[in-house]
Amino acid sequence: MICSQIVLNEKNVKINEWNDKIIYETKREKILESSLDNKNDLNYIINYAVSELGMVKEDLLQKYYILSDSEDRVEIPESKSVPAIDFTDILSAIFRR
Repeated sequence: MICSQIVLNEKNVKINEWNDKIIYETKREKILESSLDNKNDLNYIINYAVSELGMVKEDLLQKYYILSDSEDRVEIPESKSVPAIDFTDILSAIFRR
């Protein structure tokens, strides 16, 4: 009788150990699921790419090319050459007043 109680007690201890392991692994699973949800979040991915990997959003670097026909162009006529004004001419004009 005593031997069977010892065996039962040992089995109960093992059952309690396994129950503790199940509780621990269940908590760990919840933490990992939460971490996975964060990693799958688009804002997290963008933030990680920008801050950790140094990437830049595509729209900031994207170039747009346009085609223009001859009708769309503006021509600037050649300007007449303006005679160069010397600094001494400016000073003399100021002091003549």
